[in-house]
Amino acid sequence: MKKVIYLQNYQKLIIVFGIIISFFLGFGLFTLTTIQNLSHLTDKIYNHPLVVSNASLQVSTAITKMHRSMKDVVLFDSKSDVDKFIRSVSEEESNAYKYLDIMRLKILGEEGQRLEKTARNQFANWKPIRSEVIELVENGDRKKAAIITVGKGAKHVALLEKNMQGLTNYARNKATDFIELKDKRQKEAMTFLILFLTLSIGTSLFISFFILKQNKKSEKKLRKSIIDLDESIKAGHVGLWDWNLITNKVNYSAEWKRQIGCDEHEIGNDFSEWENRVHPDDLKPTIKIVEKCIKDVNQDYHVEFRFRHKNGSYRWIFSQGSLFQDENGHPIRLVGSHLDITDQKLEEKRYRTTIESSIDGYWMVDSKANFLDVNDAYSRMIGYSRDELLKMSIMDVEANKSLEEIKERTKNIIRDGSARFESKHQHKNGHIIDVEISISYFQETDGLFFVFLRDITKRNQMEKRLRQSQKMESIGTLAGGIAHDFNNMLYPIIGFTEMTIMDLGKDHPALENLEDVLDGAKRARDLVKRILLFARQEEQDIKPILLKPVIKETMKLLRSSIPANIKIQTELYDGEDYILCDATEIYEIVMNLCTNAYHAMENRGDLLKVSLNIKEPDKNLNLTSGKYICMSISDNGTGIPEEILNKIFDPYYTTKEIGKGSGLGLSLVHGIVANYKGDIHIETSHEGTVFNVFLPVTTQSSETEHDQEDQQSITGTETILFVDDEKSILKLGVKSLETLGYTVTEMQDSSQALQLFKSDPERYDLVITDMAMPGMVGTELIKRILEIRSNTPVILCSGYSDKIDKKKAKELNIKAFIGKPVLINELRKKVRQILDQVKRG
Repeated sequence: MKKVIYLQNYQKLIIVFGIIISFFLGFGLFTLTTIQNLSHLTDKIYNHPLVVSNASLQVSTAITKMHRSMKDVVLFDSKSDVDKFIRSVSEEESNAYKYLDIMRLKILGEEGQRLEKTARNQFANWKPIRSEVIELVENGDRKKAAIITVGKGAKHVALLEKNMQGLTNYARNKATDFIELKDKRQKEAMTFLILFLTLSIGTSLFISFFILKQNKKSEKKLRKSIIDLDESIKAGHVGLWDWNLITNKVNYSAEWKRQIGCDEHEIGNDFSEWENRVHPDDLKPTIKIVEKCIKDVNQDYHVEFRFRHKNGSYRWIFSQGSLFQDENGHPIRLVGSHLDITDQKLEEKRYRTTIESSIDGYWMVDSKANFLDVNDAYSRMIGYSRDELLKMSIMDVEANKSLEEIKERTKNIIRDGSARFESKHQHKNGHIIDVEISISYFQETDGLFFVFLRDITKRNQMEKRLRQSQKMESIGTLAGGIAHDFNNMLYPIIGFTEMTIMDLGKDHPALENLEDVLDGAKRARDLVKRILLFARQEEQDIKPILLKPVIKETMKLLRSSIPANIKIQTELYDGEDYILCDATEIYEIVMNLCTNAYHAMENRGDLLKVSLNIKEPDKNLNLTSGKYICMSISDNGTGIPEEILNKIFDPYYTTKEIGKGSGLGLSLVHGIVANYKGDIHIETSHEGTVFNVFLPVTTQSSETEHDQEDQQSITGTETILFVDDEKSILKLGVKSLETLGYTVTEMQDSSQALQLFKSDPERYDLVITDMAMPGMVGTELIKRILEIRSNTPVILCSGYSDKIDKKKAKELNIKAFIGKPVLINELRKKVRQILDQVKRG
């Protein structure tokens, strides 16, 4: 550098000598002026442009550090760390303003002043962004602070750096202009030198002394500027390089070498020193950018690559430069800088890792709803790869919303700046997923939308199941309450009908009518039992039964409810094959399937057919090997559409109009059959539907019930206390037992019954009590009675209770638990059975 300075000074000296000698005295004033102009020109060339360029680099460095500290403010949780990085931001802002002030003093030309003013205004706009991010961090909203930092903040920093690059290029262009002006002056001076070389040697010696003194001052100023520039570059960690394209030699600054851990003497001035240190994966693409810049002077050179450190590690480098050409337009030099951006890259990687490691999906979307970025979590959520999604838009995944609805929603988000809502997206395989969406919009980031998405399909399904469970529980509670009242009404109907039949002769004309009444009441009793099973308040009566009698009884009842234009045909198997089941549930299966068949063809009328046969199950059914009875219900309706065939057993799914179906029938049928380890096969077409219900044949033997008991075997003379709040039930109980010889005391009030028992505990051989009574319930009455006399035999009757069943009755030392309505013979036999057990001890 010193040789260059001296060479340039001597060239000026020779030119000035020629001018002074030629003009001697006449051109003395002109000579002195020219010398002064050259001195000022030298000062400007090596002072103003370099200072401006240095100041521009310092501002750029401050901006980079400032943004890096802002990211650290968002990333670090510790308050001390956050305060440290906030102070760092303030310090870098002060440095930036310091060098902006230097640029204001040293900038040349109106264009330079305009660029400096623009840069200063843009830098002032940085402060609101910084304040907003710091406020969000202090308020705990780091996610939004991060979005602003990498969005609006990054954009503004890029704009500032672009402007500062423009100032740097402007300063370099000014330097080039001054160099060209200097060259012009040199040529002029050489011309004067050749013409007037012989003039005024003595005077020129005198003037030479003066010139050398002036040059010494300029050299001192230049050396100070170079030292200041070197210190500034070192402080800004900016490495400089100057590549001579003719000789392929490169001058690397001390800071350039320091960035990779080397001393100045360790690296030679050769292009290979740079080439050998670039990461192998980055070398080829970087060289291409260099070659493109050399071929096109208007092409900016800026590139990022990994560069090998002395310790063997690789550092990320951001390099930028400018091309210089000779007077013929041939490239001769490429001058630029190195900036270590490894920390910035690590921070960006941390941001990206945070997004990619999130269990929630992430989008970045433009104003036209196109995906600009997505993370792997959303790719897994929706089934498309990231590359596929980046070619798609929101409309390609949105399941329910129309384009107009999405536009309206987008308009509201732009107005409010953010939104949170639920939507439905369509997976690549076609199924629909529920998503919860949190979206933020920033106008400053070119109108981009930042979106986080969470799959809430399972959560919604659980909530739906919970609501379904609560609904079923409510239905069960209601059904149980209705069953209690209905059983109390059925009890005397069945009982008095039975007693009337017993009193009438076999040939009495009213006997058949009474038997029909009794059959209907028994079916009603079975229906109530089914309701209680549904409400989970009754135990199933599972035993081996023949299906044919149950089906015949059910069809007899159905005939009265199905229009006459629909013909019913039955073909029932006569074999002695038993099914292990509850007859009430078989009744439920037949009723539901036949009702569905009737609804499928009610508009035109046709044939409803019920058949029963031993049949091999369809191979597609998931059944174990063995013998199966097939109960088939067929119709000649319109058939079941293929698109709903796999939904018909879903709870509450129905295609019927309101009032014709709840959607529970087929669901209950499927549940009953599955519980019996059977299955259902459906054959359907536009000509009708057949439901084939396969039930496994049991190997258990049937126990024949003997309803007709010898009246003498169930008679007695004991005293019984009968307690029930229903007067008709009391009347029936007393009458049915007194005809057998028992003495029965009836009580409607449980508290009074307790007082009566307490007055003479030994009088009563048996207590029969209802469960649900006002004041004191049956279990409480029994507990009090047993406290008075522990060996008192008790029978508990109940039409419905969620607090008592056979197991709990046994734990309370209750001898028998009978569900209402009770058949007369059943009650008589149970009374005699309990009394005989007590006698036997």
